[in-house]
Amino acid sequence: MRVTAFFTLACMFSWTALLTGLSKASGGLVPLFMGADITVQDVTPYVYAASFGPTLAALCMLVIEPRPLSALKAWAKSLIQIKSHPLVWALALLLLPVCGLLTVFLTGTRPAPDQEAVLVYITLLVAPLNGLFAVFVGAGALGEEPGWRGYALPRLLNRFGPLASSLVLGAVWTLWHWPMMLIPEWRGGGLPLQVFVPMYAVVVCLLAYMMTRLFQWSRGNTLMAIWFHGIVNSVMPLMASDVWDLGEMTPLQESALTIAPLLLASLIIWVLGRTPFMRNREEAWRPALPTAQEDDA
Repeated sequence: MRVTAFFTLACMFSWTALLTGLSKASGGLVPLFMGADITVQDVTPYVYAASFGPTLAALCMLVIEPRPLSALKAWAKSLIQIKSHPLVWALALLLLPVCGLLTVFLTGTRPAPDQEAVLVYITLLVAPLNGLFAVFVGAGALGEEPGWRGYALPRLLNRFGPLASSLVLGAVWTLWHWPMMLIPEWRGGGLPLQVFVPMYAVVVCLLAYMMTRLFQWSRGNTLMAIWFHGIVNSVMPLMASDVWDLGEMTPLQESALTIAPLLLASLIIWVLGRTPFMRNREEAWRPALPTAQEDDA
């Protein structure tokens, strides 16, 4: 199966880079797995390199397609595709920042006393611009999405429905991150693995579901997925940062506050997916893959 091979390659490339960096930073694999005290900053170059594992895996799979030049051309076109319905672009760029604002207002969460409240709210609203900046200077979106959404998702959608495709991709996407979970700082400030892993899996599957629907409604726009991923990398750290007055919240409650915008945004996406307009956009588009690829998805 081509998608299985892609997932295997993506994990192999990324895990090799990450484990190399983590091992060097901790003084070996044994100290690493024993809980060495390292930070993300200690392995930043390796994290950046590892983020391109899915893209490299996609390129490896594309060059062995029956018609590699056609496959590469279609893949590359989706990376620079700008044209899509304005409503879909608006959802991709604004939904998560707006849901972040709604979450803090509905829960009564306020900026910390030492923060300028207006600036905190504005920072959330301009997340689409921060997300675009993050695409080009940070690890994640630019390296991952040409693989996850650009290669794997169209092939999953040709065989499964949007929900099943999202869950499969979400599960692999979660597993792909497991070396980063060895860094206590990356686990929400040191949450135990038994707490963090299920919570993180929920977060990733929610994101995968939203991105699947946006990908369908934009008719295969990988550029939109890259930008949306950049927005996620801008909004989620802000929701989890110390700019908020969290009072006596426990780490688990703070994590719930971080997840809440994703739950709200996913609910809105689900409701919109039941409208005639979005159903028509979904039904009018299918990934353009050769029959041989569909059978071997």
